[in-house]
Amino acid sequence: MKSIAEHMADILKENGYKYVWKGDIDLIEECADRAQMKTLHPLRRINNVLAALDRSSLFEKKYLLACNLTGGSSINRRFRCFVLKDKGDDSN
Repeated sequence: MKSIAEHMADILKENGYKYVWKGDIDLIEECADRAQMKTLHPLRRINNVLAALDRSSLFEKKYLLACNLTGGSSINRRFRCFVLKDKGDDSN
Protein backbone atom coordinates (compact mmCIF):
# COMPACT_ATOMS: atom_id res chain seq x y z
CA MET A 1 0.00 0.00 0.00
CA LYS A 2 1.38 3.39 -1.00
CA SER A 3 1.85 6.28 1.40
CA ILE A 4 0.20 9.67 0.94
CA ALA A 5 3.55 11.12 -0.16
CA GLU A 6 4.04 8.35 -2.73
CA HIS A 7 0.58 9.03 -4.15
CA MET A 8 1.39 12.75 -4.41
CA ALA A 9 4.74 12.01 -6.06
CA ASP A 10 2.91 9.88 -8.66
CA ILE A 11 0.34 12.63 -9.29
CA LEU A 12 3.02 15.30 -9.74
CA LYS A 13 4.98 13.10 -12.17
CA GLU A 14 1.84 12.23 -14.15
CA ASN A 15 1.02 15.94 -14.56
CA GLY A 16 4.58 17.14 -15.16
CA TYR A 17 4.72 19.25 -11.99
CA LYS A 18 7.63 19.65 -9.57
CA TYR A 19 5.84 21.05 -6.52
CA VAL A 20 2.53 21.34 -4.69
CA TRP A 21 1.21 23.91 -2.22
CA LYS A 22 -2.01 24.49 -0.29
CA GLY A 23 -3.59 26.28 -3.26
CA ASP A 24 -3.34 23.20 -5.49
CA ILE A 25 -6.68 21.86 -4.33
CA ASP A 26 -7.22 19.59 -7.34
CA LEU A 27 -3.88 17.83 -6.78
CA ILE A 28 -4.49 17.49 -3.04
CA GLU A 29 -8.01 16.12 -3.59
CA GLU A 30 -6.71 13.61 -6.15
CA CYS A 31 -4.09 12.47 -3.63
CA ALA A 32 -6.69 12.19 -0.85
CA ASP A 33 -8.92 10.15 -3.17
CA ARG A 34 -6.09 7.74 -4.03
CA ALA A 35 -5.18 7.44 -0.33
CA GLN A 36 -8.85 6.78 0.54
CA MET A 37 -9.18 9.86 2.75
CA LYS A 38 -12.45 11.10 1.25
CA THR A 39 -14.49 10.64 4.44
CA LEU A 40 -12.56 13.41 6.20
CA HIS A 41 -13.62 17.06 6.16
CA PRO A 42 -11.99 18.92 3.21
CA LEU A 43 -9.84 21.16 5.41
CA ARG A 44 -8.65 18.14 7.38
CA ARG A 45 -7.80 16.32 4.12
CA ILE A 46 -5.73 19.27 2.94
CA ASN A 47 -3.87 19.56 6.24
CA ASN A 48 -3.30 15.80 6.49
CA VAL A 49 -1.88 15.58 2.97
CA LEU A 50 0.45 18.55 3.53
CA ALA A 51 1.55 17.17 6.91
CA ALA A 52 2.39 13.84 5.27
CA LEU A 53 4.49 15.62 2.65
CA ASP A 54 6.24 17.57 5.39
CA ARG A 55 7.29 14.30 7.08
CA SER A 56 8.29 12.53 3.86
CA SER A 57 11.83 12.20 2.55
CA LEU A 58 10.42 12.37 -1.00
CA PHE A 59 9.74 16.11 -0.65
CA GLU A 60 11.67 19.19 0.36
CA LYS A 61 9.76 21.95 2.15
CA LYS A 62 10.17 25.45 0.79
CA TYR A 63 8.02 28.57 0.91
CA LEU A 64 6.16 30.68 -1.65
CA LEU A 65 5.87 34.38 -0.96
CA ALA A 66 2.50 35.63 -2.17
CA CYS A 67 0.19 38.54 -1.63
CA ASN A 68 -2.72 37.61 0.63
CA LEU A 69 -5.52 40.04 -0.17
CA THR A 70 -7.62 40.69 2.91
CA GLY A 71 -10.27 43.34 2.54
CA GLY A 72 -8.72 46.69 1.66
CA SER A 73 -5.14 45.73 2.47
CA SER A 74 -2.67 43.31 1.00
CA ILE A 75 -0.19 41.39 3.09
CA ASN A 76 2.73 39.31 1.87
CA ARG A 77 2.50 35.85 3.34
CA ARG A 78 4.62 32.70 3.18
CA PHE A 79 2.88 29.51 2.08
CA ARG A 80 4.41 26.05 2.48
CA CYS A 81 5.44 24.49 -0.80
CA PHE A 82 6.64 20.91 -1.20
CA VAL A 83 9.12 20.26 -3.98
CA LEU A 84 9.52 16.72 -5.28
CA LYS A 85 13.14 15.67 -4.80
CA ASP A 86 15.11 14.22 -7.69
CA LYS A 87 15.89 10.52 -7.38
CA GLY A 88 19.59 11.39 -7.43
CA ASP A 89 19.18 13.72 -4.43
CA ASP A 90 20.58 11.79 -1.47
CA SER A 91 20.69 14.65 1.04
CA ASN A 92 18.31 12.73 3.37
